Amino acid sequence: MSHSFGPILYVDSADFSRPLYGSGGATVCGSAIRHAASSFVFVGYTSDDDRLGYVTRKRLYGVDFNFMPIGRAPSGRRWVPEAMRFGILLQRYRRGIADLGITRLFTRTYSALWWCAFSTNWRAYYYAPGLGNPLLIGRRPALGRVFSGVYNYLQGRALARTTVAFAAASEDEIAKHNRYLTSVGLTRKYERLPTAVNTDLFKPRPRHIARGRLGIAPSAKVFVYSGRLARVKGIDLLLESFRTVRKRYSDSVFLMAGHGEEEEWVRRTIEAMDLGNSVVLLGNIPPEQLAVVIAAANACVVGSHTEGFSLAMLEHAACGRPIVSTDVSGARDIICDGVNGFIVHQRDPDIFAAKMIDATALSNVARYSCRLVEENYSEERLWQSVLQRVNAD
Repeated sequence: MSHSFGPILYVDSADFSRPLYGSGGATVCGSAIRHAASSFVFVGYTSDDDRLGYVTRKRLYGVDFNFMPIGRAPSGRRWVPEAMRFGILLQRYRRGIADLGITRLFTRTYSALWWCAFSTNWRAYYYAPGLGNPLLIGRRPALGRVFSGVYNYLQGRALARTTVAFAAASEDEIAKHNRYLTSVGLTRKYERLPTAVNTDLFKPRPRHIARGRLGIAPSAKVFVYSGRLARVKGIDLLLESFRTVRKRYSDSVFLMAGHGEEEEWVRRTIEAMDLGNSVVLLGNIPPEQLAVVIAAANACVVGSHTEGFSLAMLEHAACGRPIVSTDVSGARDIICDGVNGFIVHQRDPDIFAAKMIDATALSNVARYSCRLVEENYSEERLWQSVLQRVNAD
């Protein structure tokens, strides 16, 4: 049937009735609205009283866009895993979605990919937030270990039916994963599509002004972490390293932005290390506030055991702040060792702490990092790449 909507469905388990932030997936949804809204009909959750299963007009970031809500945004923990719940809702509203007459789908949500691959004959464009099994690093790792084999089987079958598979990962990680896919008999290969950052928001700002807004002394050594509060993010390494730094610089401050399933564990760890007066948990703050927090930093830190292609690192780089990171996917793309930060190959708090201190003395970081981000990781470049690739098929 004919329609007046954009030619592609953008399906994601995000709440499209509110500003989108707090996770990589939500941030990508927000950038799609800002830079490519006319190309999509967005399908996902709402917190408003929108009629489920019907297209409505919404407005975010000063942009109007077409949106079909299929469920109310979840609140709190649920027994049914979120990805499964979202897949069930897609099946429930399958007829209404099909009536739009759109037969191309873009998604970062694996259950949406499975639904498209196994329930439709549409063309699916999948943007993987990373190349590992998300069940093993998700919010329910014990449950994830039980079902990881099921995920691998279903994901492999879905990829075989996918038109294009993108991945937010380094070239080396993608090449390695593609060799694995070949070894298990899959012909579909991932194409590289790095994460992108909002350079209108995340940009260099005067440190002293940011600290004035946050009430932080100009002389303090300030370190910033932004991301999920979970063990997989290496929070223990970061706190142990900061404790070592604080022994040398007693007025040091560690600002941690984000929330997560292990926040209480983080609080207990901070208390056990006697860091309560110098570590500040900011919670899940809006991007506008996060940009100010990063601007206040002498250096930003990433301690993850695994990453896709870290949005946090890009935000830190776009703000012109040095980064100290473990050797995760994307680190070698963003960090030039000794120029705009350091990559630490050992999970040793003393070594990591030494690099944190060294990073505070780096100069000309913004000149290098901002050019790198503008030329390779802007949101506008991301959506130009996506739409060119999709429209080429």
